[in-house]
Amino acid sequence: MKPGRREYLDWLRGVAVLIMIGSHTIDSWTVVADRGRTAYRYAISIGGFGAPVFLFLAGIALMLAAGQRLRRGESESAAAAAVPGKSLASHFSSGSRRGR
Repeated sequence: MKPGRREYLDWLRGVAVLIMIGSHTIDSWTVVADRGRTAYRYAISIGGFGAPVFLFLAGIALMLAAGQRLRRGESESAAAAAVPGKSLASHFSSGSRRGR
């Protein structure tokens, strides 16, 4: 691992992926007659959190990466350009720095 890397974010993203895989597997392999059971409903409900949690953690990782570049002295536009995704780049370049 790189020094300064937050390993817990990688672990949490991995857990989110495993939740998504488990949910899809349970959904695919459950007999139709058993889909009304409580255990199935709980498993699918929990599985529904996998993708949103993964995307939330990915967003946190992107913002931490951009912040690290800013702390290293890079310009806001360089930090935004180095991080993939239009929303972050447009945030830095659209004049959202009002009040400075």
